[in-house]
Amino acid sequence: MSSQSSGSGRRRINMQQYSAEDEALNIISKEAEDRLAAKRAARSEAREIRLKEIEKQLNESDRVNEHTNEHAASKGSQSGSRHDSVESSDTDIKDTDFKAELRELEMKYRVAMMSSAQLDNEKQSLVYQVELLKDQLEEQNEEHTELQRDYKEKCRQYDFQKRDIKSMEQELNILKQQMTIKDKLIQESGFVIFANDKGEPVLQKSSQINSSNGAPPASSLLVSADVRDFLRKAEGVTLGTAVAGVNTNNSGVSSQAVLQTCCV
Repeated sequence: MSSQSSGSGRRRINMQQYSAEDEALNIISKEAEDRLAAKRAARSEAREIRLKEIEKQLNESDRVNEHTNEHAASKGSQSGSRHDSVESSDTDIKDTDFKAELRELEMKYRVAMMSSAQLDNEKQSLVYQVELLKDQLEEQNEEHTELQRDYKEKCRQYDFQKRDIKSMEQELNILKQQMTIKDKLIQESGFVIFANDKGEPVLQKSSQINSSNGAPPASSLLVSADVRDFLRKAEGVTLGTAVAGVNTNNSGVSSQAVLQTCCV
C-alpha cells in the first residue's frame, strides 16, 4: 500500500513538473513565432523598397539613354553641317576619314548600349533569384522552428514515459520481493494452497473452520502437504467433507492441517 501511494505521489509530482515545462515551452514557442512574424514583415517591407529603387533606377536609365540618343543625333546633324561647310575647303580624303570615325563611334555606342541592356536584364534576374532564395530561406526557418517544437514535445513525452516506467519498475520490484518473501514463508511452514470448486481464493483463519463443526466453507485452503496427499486419495467426497474428516478422525494431523483459507 505504501509503495502504491508513493508511486502515485511521484506521478503527481511528474505531472506538475511537466505542466510547468508545457507552460514554459508554450511561452518560448510564442516568442519565437512573434520574432519570426516581425522578421517576415521587415523582410517584406525591405523587398518593396528594393523593388521601388530598382524601378526608379530603370526609369533613370531609360531617361539617360533617351538623352544620349538625342545628343548623338544632334551631334550627328552638327557634324553633318560642319562637313558640308568644310567640303569646299577640305579634301575628299578627310571627309571620308571623319565619316569612318563617326561610323566606328556609332558602332561602339550601339555595342555599349546592348551590353548595358544585357547587364540590366541579368541584374533583374539576379535580384529576382535573390528574393526567391530569401522566401525559401524564410519558409525553411519556419519549418525548422516547427520541427524544433515537435522535437521538444517528443522529448518531453519520452521523459515522462521514461520516468513513469522507472516508477512502475520500482513498484514491480517491491511486489516481487514481497511475493518472494511470502512464498518463502509458506514453503518454510510446510503448507500448500488448494483452490475451491470456483477457483476463488479468500483469506480465512483456521479458527473460523473449527467454529463451523470442522467443515470449511467452499474456498481455497492453505493446508499441509500431509493433508493435501490425504485429500487427493479421498474419493467420492467434497473438499469440505474431506477436511471435516481430517479434523474428526485425525486430530493429530488436523491440528496442523489448516492454517488459513483464502477466498474472494
